[in-house]
Amino acid sequence: MNSQPTTTTKSWSIHTRPEITSKYTIHSLIGSGTYSDIYKATRISDNLPVALKEVHHLQSAFREIESLQTLNHSPNVVVLLEYFSSEDEDVVLVLEYLVTDLEKVIKVVRKEGKWWGAGEVKRWIVQILLAVDACHRSEVIHRDLKPSNFLVGEDGVLKLADFGQVKGSILTPYKAGGPSLPLVEPEAASLPLVGVGLSTSQPPPCTAEDGIGTHNPWKTELGVTLILFESQEKHVL
Repeated sequence: MNSQPTTTTKSWSIHTRPEITSKYTIHSLIGSGTYSDIYKATRISDNLPVALKEVHHLQSAFREIESLQTLNHSPNVVVLLEYFSSEDEDVVLVLEYLVTDLEKVIKVVRKEGKWWGAGEVKRWIVQILLAVDACHRSEVIHRDLKPSNFLVGEDGVLKLADFGQVKGSILTPYKAGGPSLPLVEPEAASLPLVGVGLSTSQPPPCTAEDGIGTHNPWKTELGVTLILFESQEKHVL
């Protein structure tokens, strides 16, 4: 005799959650990862396009919520509009919808054989550094910087997303008298450069000189290195 399926109150789908479907029309799955699924949707009240991120890991979900609430006034960080959380259900974040990401943009440029000029490359890098700087000034260490986590809107504005792996309050020991993180000044846009490259590297482990029980922000975030090419050639990231 076949046993009956085990009943559960968990729906495993945002499509069956009335608190969400009463406010948003869900269109399609646009992304999926180990701990989350992302859907394109429209807010019914005003037809605003949004992204619904269903997070399957509770701690990851609330790390992301706390970080985005802290950074809600940062122009280069994705906007959290609201979130849904209830017992026995995955947390769902409602985020602003951005059409693509930096990884896809780079792939398209390479596939089409086009080249970015120095001004375009510097524009991307300045936005990347402003996003990272906003995080560090708020004592948020992202820990997953990569092109696919920098979303791009139709207006060309780049915004950092996916804060599920963040660490907070890691800069506290360095607030007084410690080294400040690099910030690109507005004058950087006028530098006489023709090509700019961006590379990332894994941070080295902390050493004894960092102090027992301390965290060095320079060694806990991915290193961002700007490589400036003084040549007449144009370079692509």
